Amino acid sequence: MEVPSYQVFATNLHPALSLVTLGNQFIDYGVDVMAPLFGFKGISAEGDVDRLNYNAFVLKHSQNSYSLGGRGVYYLPQWQLKANGVYWEQTGRQPSATTIVNGSLQPAGDPNTLKLERLAQDLVYNLSALGRLFDERLRLEGTYGYNSYVQYAEGNFTDSFNPVFSRFIEPAYRAGGHLWRTSARTTGVLLPGLELGYGYRDIGTGYKPHYRQNPEYYDDTDSDQFAHNIQAVQRRGGWVASMEYDAMKRHSNSADYRHKFLWGIGHSGYRGVDVKFNQDYRREIYAFTSDRSAFTTDKNEKVIGTEIYVRAQLTPKLAGWVKPRQERIWHPVTNGNYTADSFQARLEYYIANNARLFADHKVSRYDNPANEPKGTPFDDNFTKVSFEVTF
Repeated sequence: MEVPSYQVFATNLHPALSLVTLGNQFIDYGVDVMAPLFGFKGISAEGDVDRLNYNAFVLKHSQNSYSLGGRGVYYLPQWQLKANGVYWEQTGRQPSATTIVNGSLQPAGDPNTLKLERLAQDLVYNLSALGRLFDERLRLEGTYGYNSYVQYAEGNFTDSFNPVFSRFIEPAYRAGGHLWRTSARTTGVLLPGLELGYGYRDIGTGYKPHYRQNPEYYDDTDSDQFAHNIQAVQRRGGWVASMEYDAMKRHSNSADYRHKFLWGIGHSGYRGVDVKFNQDYRREIYAFTSDRSAFTTDKNEKVIGTEIYVRAQLTPKLAGWVKPRQERIWHPVTNGNYTADSFQARLEYYIANNARLFADHKVSRYDNPANEPKGTPFDDNFTKVSFEVTF
């Protein structure tokens, strides 16, 4: 049975309390804490106290499972200081009022009595600072994060929304890790229109918050790594040229790495047409199985990707774009060479300032179908029409 979505708002209840929302919540604390999420029912509050903006929420899940979190942002003339965190706890029901012997469930007792056991919990927090200095010609940013995960018991997740307790884990399984992200970016310091950036990140193997964005993707692209990143962008007269180099190694195995180089050039604004050409080179070795998601990989490959993006503003209300891409893949172990082609297109029609109709189409083709990823989020052959209204 599908439960309807609802939201009830109360505004300006107090000078420091601008909004209270009851019902389905939308929470966005960033991909490293709690990625954009809508649907869970609960209550949230937000407001301002002098220079401090805050948000807090409590989400109720089945069987007394719950999540709670908060975010505070403090604004200074040139700096923004932010702290946010989320705690998640999951429980599982015993199928009847039973006793637990040696950590395992023993069937006995009154079947009409419901008893719950804690299965797992997850805590994550981030502290960050953002500075815009020298008339925003210099931008500095740094983030420290910590994640702790504990699994106390195993459960039966045949019904994923109502897990059933199976047995305790002795001792409890514990994992976690730290996160560092730092970056510095300049704009127009050496040349007009030139942007230069450097970033360093260090994310532990165990840093995998429960609400991270797309766990299988995050455990590959963000977790278990330390890396240096260099970027340069030059803008002049409608032209844009860019390059990026990213050198990354893995914490779990010092022999695993990924080196990536990207460059591109494009022009915007000529009779409503934007054209861009991009190319990326990637060399990667990585063998890993995540303990907190279904992600598993054993990669040893070199990939060269080439794509063209063309967007045209056909009328004041109608626009469209197309993006063909080809990847050439080499596997050194087998000396195998493969290609993967994809084509994306979108047509957008703006009915009003807050309403639009758009159609999307994407198709991919692999010269060897066995190489095509299966399942979410890789189901990427589709055509869809959508209608969007914002308030």
